[in-house]
Amino acid sequence: MVVVTAAPGTDAVLRRAARIALRAHADLQAVYVVGDDGSRPVPKQALEAIKHLSDDLGATWHDIVSDDPAPALVHFAKENQITQIVLGAPRRSRWGQLTSRSSVVQRVLRFARQSGVDVHVINRYGESAPLGTAPAPEDGGG
Repeated sequence: MVVVTAAPGTDAVLRRAARIALRAHADLQAVYVVGDDGSRPVPKQALEAIKHLSDDLGATWHDIVSDDPAPALVHFAKENQITQIVLGAPRRSRWGQLTSRSSVVQRVLRFARQSGVDVHVINRYGESAPLGTAPAPEDGGG
């Protein structure tokens, strides 16, 4: 299962998850969390590009409605017998990490540990190339 957002770098996380699923001979589930109140503005074009890429990579798309993403993601994984979650690391400064409350990644790690689900946290390196211009996923090391 890969957690997707409209944030820059999500395409790289999605491609990495596709390679992990390919090596494991597993189905890929792309999960996007939608807030209950709809207050989080989302760049629709970026989200549509991620949906298109997930389809190209053979993933099944799922929208989850929740204002608390971490437990919702782990709950979805458990309900669907998913053993691995792949998600992108947030782009926050060290100061931001020290002064803010737990990130979604930290909370997913905590809930997943209690549920026996493995979590892969992937760095979002710099700005991604525009969708459609990056090379296809390779089945190499990594």
